[in-house]
Amino acid sequence: IGITNTTVQTEHPLAIDAEYSRLLAVGERLSAAFDSASLRSALATALPVAGVETAFVSRFVGSSSSELEAFLCLLDGTSIDAASSSFSAGELLPPHAYPADRRSTFIVMPLAFEAQPLGLAGFEYVPGRTGYQVIRDQIAAALKSVALHEEVVQKSMQHERSLQERLATAKRLQSLSVLAGGVAHD
Repeated sequence: IGITNTTVQTEHPLAIDAEYSRLLAVGERLSAAFDSASLRSALATALPVAGVETAFVSRFVGSSSSELEAFLCLLDGTSIDAASSSFSAGELLPPHAYPADRRSTFIVMPLAFEAQPLGLAGFEYVPGRTGYQVIRDQIAAALKSVALHEEVVQKSMQHERSLQERLATAKRLQSLSVLAGGVAHD
């Protein structure tokens, strides 16, 4: 009994450290993503490392919180096609999320950044596995980061386009001025 107790007391902190390391690895992989495709890829590789083999991440469509679209569908460690078709938020998980060959229990959590709702995350519950809240928070932060990055890129492109249009207009006006001067001289 004493040896068993000592073994358990020694293994417990090691298990906590291993779980913590896995969760840190997920955060590191997600923080490197700057667009939706790279975030989807990072999630597909990082979640199985953290011990999450089946997960579904969905984002709200537009500003409405009544419709969701699948962002990532991970079934038994394999990423399946996340069709961008929308589904009702009342369903919680995409229609193809339920494994047909077994019974499953899912933990469904909201994805939010501060007070802004972003979507939902569903993880298949594995007894003894912890850290779902940490993974949920990391996913929400990564989704918000990607959205902000995409917004900055879009605004930069609009600004660049505006500058190019102004330059083209200035060149046209200059050439018209030269033309008008030539016509007036003639």
